[in-house]
Amino acid sequence: DTDTNCFTDADLSVLGQDWLTYKSYIEAIRREYAIYRDVIYKPGRKKVIEHFLWMEEIFKTEPFFAKYEQQARINLARELEELRQ
Repeated sequence: DTDTNCFTDADLSVLGQDWLTYKSYIEAIRREYAIYRDVIYKPGRKKVIEHFLWMEEIFKTEPFFAKYEQQARINLARELEELRQ
């Protein structure tokens, strides 16, 4: 429904921020999952990123889609590439 989509889009808006803000976000995620070595963490994180990239639209509401979709896809693709290195 609309309320759920707005709430979810607001939560995911960090995906569409500038790269430095997004980089801080992914560093915080890594700290949150620090108990897992890279051999476990990286495949799981890749799976999450690929899930978002495979979605037809990450953001379900027009205002969030218009503002964040393109940058979110750029950020996610960049993170995925970094994880593959």
